[in-house]
Amino acid sequence: MTDQQSERTEPWLGLCTPFVCLSRRERHSDDVADKEPDGVIPYRRESDHDSLDRLTDVYEGLFRLDRQIILLKSREAFIKSCLTDAEQFNIKIIAKGINDMDGMTSSLSQDNNIEKECLKDILSGLKLPSDAKLVDAVKVISYHLINKLSYIQHDIEDLLREYDSFHNATIDIYENMRKRFFDLTLSRPKGEHGIDFSVSKKDFMYIANCNNEAMVDIIFSVLDDGGTGVIDWGAFELNSGRILKDASDFVKTSPNSVN
Repeated sequence: MTDQQSERTEPWLGLCTPFVCLSRRERHSDDVADKEPDGVIPYRRESDHDSLDRLTDVYEGLFRLDRQIILLKSREAFIKSCLTDAEQFNIKIIAKGINDMDGMTSSLSQDNNIEKECLKDILSGLKLPSDAKLVDAVKVISYHLINKLSYIQHDIEDLLREYDSFHNATIDIYENMRKRFFDLTLSRPKGEHGIDFSVSKKDFMYIANCNNEAMVDIIFSVLDDGGTGVIDWGAFELNSGRILKDASDFVKTSPNSVN
């Protein structure tokens, strides 16, 4: 297999464990020297930033965007189902029930697994003459839905770009922490079973450049099942999104937290 083919089959950076990254690190400097043109400065995070705090903020943004995208996707799916239905069943329901918006959206919500408020938002701005015939009303509603679909799809594209930006930020933060992880663990003497890659609370706070003991205590309470006082760094990376979200919420609602 060629080097180029080998690179394509490597695990994606965002999902790799510290031990996969170790093999990357052992050959990374030579690869970068070959690939980076003169004058390009490799991106480095400033060491005085709290990586754990920044990672928590980024994940909050990712969860927020995820919720927004799911809502818009449900609206997109509903509109597409209306427009691609040869019988125009839902569009006719809308046409016949437009004067009873609350009752009509309640019925559609139950039958189409979409929130009532989402339906009201989709139909906002729709106006039909009181004496409009069904065939004319169907045309007006279809045109309205086509316009709504276009706006929704543009919004989804914008949110996905923002999501990618946040995701790339997590990769940068992890890379910075992994560097500190390897600087710490690879400096340890080899024992009977090789290098000790376990991480204590003190180690963790060094790796994440973090002073938030409350957050670290919660992280260890989740990952240190055996009560040994150490955790596996790879386990933290794989579960960090949800752990940091829950830990952040707990710290914010704690009676001892400072507003």
